[in-house]
Amino acid sequence: MRSIADASEDAWLFAGRKAGDHLSADRLRDRLKALGITSRRARHAALLALAARMPAPILAERLGIHPARAALSARLAGAPYADYVALRHSR
Repeated sequence: MRSIADASEDAWLFAGRKAGDHLSADRLRDRLKALGITSRRARHAALLALAARMPAPILAERLGIHPARAALSARLAGAPYADYVALRHSR
């Protein structure tokens, strides 16, 4: 059995079909789904954690999500600046 110290630089935790290549995100998701493991809850929790720390418009821009979705996440996270856009437009 090979130890971590013996692994070459191109060794991947989730190796792909080609030598030296990693497993694609889509394939990894399919394999995990077949085992009954989904990322939905973790993704939602991560989104809420980010929404609690940054204004919704910036979150939407950085993650490429719809601004309304980012604003909803900010409200659900109880972000103190969930109304950032409304305040900005009222000036």
